[in-house]
Amino acid sequence: MGRKAKIIIFLSLCLALAGLAGQVNLSRAGVDQCLECHRDTWEEAESARYIHLPFQQKKCLQCHESRKARNQRRQEEKRRTGRQVSWLKRNPAPATVQWLNFKADPYGGTLLVEAKGAGVGINRRKIKLPPLDDLKPFAGCDRPPLINNVKVVEVERGIFLSARIIWDTDQPATSLVRYGINKLNQNSGLDSNYTGHHEVVITGIRSNRNYRFKVESESMSGDKVVSEEKKFSTARAFKLKEAVLTGENTGDEELRLKCQPFRGGKDQYILRVTASHPVAVSVGMVPDEKDKAYGSSDSGSEVVRHIITSDDLFVNVTVCYTCHREYKKILSHPINVYPKAGMIIPAEYPTLADGRISCNSCHAKHASSLKYRMIKSDKRELCVGCHKDMA
Repeated sequence: MGRKAKIIIFLSLCLALAGLAGQVNLSRAGVDQCLECHRDTWEEAESARYIHLPFQQKKCLQCHESRKARNQRRQEEKRRTGRQVSWLKRNPAPATVQWLNFKADPYGGTLLVEAKGAGVGINRRKIKLPPLDDLKPFAGCDRPPLINNVKVVEVERGIFLSARIIWDTDQPATSLVRYGINKLNQNSGLDSNYTGHHEVVITGIRSNRNYRFKVESESMSGDKVVSEEKKFSTARAFKLKEAVLTGENTGDEELRLKCQPFRGGKDQYILRVTASHPVAVSVGMVPDEKDKAYGSSDSGSEVVRHIITSDDLFVNVTVCYTCHREYKKILSHPINVYPKAGMIIPAEYPTLADGRISCNSCHAKHASSLKYRMIKSDKRELCVGCHKDMA
């Protein structure tokens, strides 16, 4: 067994024993804690031209936290936040831009934002909510919203005949459609979620009829506006390009959130949540957390608390496919295999502890000054390092 393999096994045993002893901290450690021991790794990579995106974003746990540690941490976060959260508002309809208004302590506090999306899971984020008087007022709270782009984008013949109506407002507002054949004696029901792009489906309408309708929107300050009357026919089914459901998923990459609070009317907070995928959003207040001591004990000696790290195969192969799925089908070189009989792998080509080829045998883990983070300046030089017959 090689020296490298012995070191890895030794470190793995140390971490396992530390976990059994209760010394492993499974909470999301801050980046500063990682840099306490790994500052030289960060500084060396920071000067390179091509930096691996998760490393650049300081997402250490994305690659290095073990699945067991991740599952335990998420369960603990769910248990802890579920017990302590005072939920304030929820928008259940998926959208990439969500607006929520709520009343909270005007002196601020810690706000928990929870976003759920189909195929992208849950993203929970705590943000510091400033005092209400310190926030920029939300533009438009002092006037009714403006309605434009009112369209019937779809008439569909399914089990029931339905019509989809869309419109835009220049500020977040509610959605309602009033409709009928001779008079506007029916309505779609109020959608109380605040949004700038409105989609309402009315069902149970009759075929071969001419319908009249108006749309209504009410702002967060309670100002209501009604559109002019429009018409549509159910003589035939159709669908325009604008008929896009806000709940559709647009990809499978990581769910990202951006939150921005404003000061609303009537002593309310307004929060805009922008997401990379359509999500339902809930917000609530949680108790402020006090800073906890890190790496200290009663005796005064330092105790290193470390996450349970991923195994060699996961860090060097498996985790790569979570972002680079397309390369799994078009790889030009086998991965997770042993070298051919008689082949000698140079020391500068990292392998797994047992000698298997990994993604990082050719690509630098964190950063490189070479394109594609290669460990050699060109493909030929890279290949002949192992395949001497190609020289």
